[in-house]
Amino acid sequence: MDENRNKFLDYKLPLREVNDRTIGTFEHNIESLRQNSIAIITLPNFGEVGIISKARNYSTTPYDIMVSSLDDEKSVISELSNVEREEFFGLINEIYSVMKDESGMKIAIGFNQHPEGLLIPEVDEYGNKNRVQTLRPMHVHLYEYTNPEPKSLRMGDLPKDDQRDICDPLLSVSCDILQNKLQHLPEFNKFNYALSIGDSPPWGLDIEFPYNLNNLLSNNSAILGQLQAINIETYQEWESLFTQENSAQEKADRLEILADSYGVTDYTRSKLRHLLLSLRPSEEVIPSLIYTRGAAFSYTLFERNNTAVISIHPRIMSKGNSADAFGLYVNNNEGEVTSEMVRKRILYRYIMDTLSEKREVIIGKFMEGN
Repeated sequence: MDENRNKFLDYKLPLREVNDRTIGTFEHNIESLRQNSIAIITLPNFGEVGIISKARNYSTTPYDIMVSSLDDEKSVISELSNVEREEFFGLINEIYSVMKDESGMKIAIGFNQHPEGLLIPEVDEYGNKNRVQTLRPMHVHLYEYTNPEPKSLRMGDLPKDDQRDICDPLLSVSCDILQNKLQHLPEFNKFNYALSIGDSPPWGLDIEFPYNLNNLLSNNSAILGQLQAINIETYQEWESLFTQENSAQEKADRLEILADSYGVTDYTRSKLRHLLLSLRPSEEVIPSLIYTRGAAFSYTLFERNNTAVISIHPRIMSKGNSADAFGLYVNNNEGEVTSEMVRKRILYRYIMDTLSEKREVIIGKFMEGN
């Protein structure tokens, strides 16, 4: 274990140098999303969607777009109807295709889901994040992840919270549980699975599909809703082991039954036994070691060898996002680089012009006068 720990701490992360922008920063509410929208499109069965400039947390190139529902009630992907999901991800597919073709780069699509987090304050009394999904509306980020960086950072030199966001401390355990669950379901046992930690980011449980990402987004988006529903159900089954007011022996017996039924590895079983014995009330531990409240997941959609991959990163003790799972470490600097903003606006115009060939696109306030 010491060897693996040292390997983790010595892992080199590409450093993304980003300049803070006064334009494009926003509060986490619908009106602010509107104010920062490049364009607004109304989908017949879904409602209004904002295409939004938000790059600072992802990477330094112009190829960073957020696409968000402008309806607070549409927040959980598994609660969308098939028609709503098809329309939303159909639009994502069009934007993905434009960005991929125009840039020649590899584009990832990332989003977080944390339904229970939406019911609690965004930060706790100590200023720590409570939520993995910070915005209530359903939203995704499209960003590039291949631009080489001359600078890098050693994982062990990062703050502990940042290390957790890049690789949740219980990632191997939670992914082992999810993989065993999914592989025993008829609708998911036909796909290929792999646990990726350290060697081939993004880190998480990779599910490889027999078609490309365009096909997944345009024809098979129902899989995303199914995955989220299964992941929540699985989380709740295991969560009950730790939260129900049973005796220590009853919990230990229940753990063995669950571990047997899932067929988890010996390492996962041993780790869960340790967790069960060491669990403490939140008031007895430091804030950074409090478990994330409720089921929370980062999803990353990308292509590997022209094949669609969904990478799942359960957030048991972390509050990170898809770009964190890719190890894209961002260093925010003071000031705005005008040339970067010019390049971004050129891309935004190109996206709007392309989408306008099929859809009615309303120019957003972010682009007024530009």
